[in-house]
Amino acid sequence: MNFESHSVTLKIWDRSTTNESLDAAVADVALRANVSKDLVRVTRSGPKIFTIGVASDLS
Repeated sequence: MNFESHSVTLKIWDRSTTNESLDAAVADVALRANVSKDLVRVTRSGPKIFTIGVASDLS
């Protein structure tokens, strides 16, 4: 897991935990950035790699 400002990069090995892991990461990023979860974006960065961050920070 890698933290940069209001974003996090995750590598999720276990496919069965993908949804739960991403939901938790979205909630954590929203809390740290003090924004609604609606403003947090999830992008797939590669195989099993996801970047979660505030939409304005990822642009």
